[in-house]
Amino acid sequence: MSTLHAPSIPANHLDTERAVLGSVLRGEVADALDRVVARLTEHDFFTDYHRAMFAALRALHEAGQPADVHTLGPLLEGVPELAPQGGLAYLEQLFHEAAIPAHLDSYIARVLKDAGARLSQAAIEVALEQARAGAPIDSVAAELTESLGRIAERAEPDAGEKRRACG
Repeated sequence: MSTLHAPSIPANHLDTERAVLGSVLRGEVADALDRVVARLTEHDFFTDYHRAMFAALRALHEAGQPADVHTLGPLLEGVPELAPQGGLAYLEQLFHEAAIPAHLDSYIARVLKDAGARLSQAAIEVALEQARAGAPIDSVAAELTESLGRIAERAEPDAGEKRRACG
């Protein structure tokens, strides 16, 4: 008997991604950009336009420049990924609709958790393809277990510490 499954949408909370980016742009938390760049990569963001914005923010950080609407805007002029969102007007929207900057660490944790869920889904799909191709199940299982462990460590570092303490 065959069961139809609706395609799943990868985990994402765009409002949380906007909260991270908006918190940096607001500048109300002195080390916001340091904290974001230390814990996230552009691959943690779900959309191309948020990845492009993060990459530009990281470039400002690496150059020792402040990150705000005025310094980020010129880096994003003409970036095609931002056009569907309204171009540079989207930066103003992020700034004005930013969530509570003091909650930045919880926003970062949510983005990491969503990225981990997407990576886990991809790892499972790879394991399924390997199993269907006839790869030895024990090696597929070992590789999947290792991949999921690395993903979990990054997505939920506190959970990994708790598992080690209990184990």
